Amino acid sequence: MDGRQKNYSIGMNLTELSALFESLGCKQAYNFDGGATAVMIFQGNVINQPYKGGRESGDIVYFN
Repeated sequence: MDGRQKNYSIGMNLTELSALFESLGCKQAYNFDGGATAVMIFQGNVINQPYKGGRESGDIVYFN
């Protein structure tokens, strides 16, 4: 979920996001830092539009 960015995304607050996950049947969900550190990479390509182009971060969540 990309955050609020003019002409791109209206984002969601945590109440809206939790309601979405619940409607999809999720039993657990985690909220990580957002903003410029929220970058999604798939097969080596950035597939979202990070806030202000993103920034480097040493954290990662990896699914295999």
